[in-house]
Amino acid sequence: MITYNTEIIPTNPDDMKLIMSIMEEYRCVVNEASQLQFSNLKDLSHLKGLHNAFYNSTRETRPDFPSQMVIRAEMECLASYKSIKSNKHKITKPFEKKNLSLRLDKRLYSLVKNESAKIRLTTKEKKKEFQIKLYPKLEQLMNQSQFVDPLIYVKSGKLMIS
Repeated sequence: MITYNTEIIPTNPDDMKLIMSIMEEYRCVVNEASQLQFSNLKDLSHLKGLHNAFYNSTRETRPDFPSQMVIRAEMECLASYKSIKSNKHKITKPFEKKNLSLRLDKRLYSLVKNESAKIRLTTKEKKKEFQIKLYPKLEQLMNQSQFVDPLIYVKSGKLMIS
């Protein structure tokens, strides 16, 4: 697997604030799932258990938050605890997500047809378009193969995609 990082720029400047607020809310949802997972560590060690305990209450308290992002938050929470265990660290408190990042899947993004350098992200309102800042090596890579499940994150105040 080859990974390249580049900046993505919203086609509408107001969309930057929207995506940042979604990523901040996503971080809060992951941290809430982490607290629930920590308090029930043995009972919720798989996705179905955590989902049953967490999803409906989160959808009630955050009705505008995309449902697929709640599911991605649950998956990220379980993956983090699995990593902690496999690295043989003791779990003494719930882990806390500090950075702004979001792993996308096919339900949260799409490429704009006939424009390989644009990506469309699902938000609370509707889908928003972002321009992918290309450089020669990335353009060559995107022509050779398609990317799947990109990660968007914030670095030095810029919205990046990996």
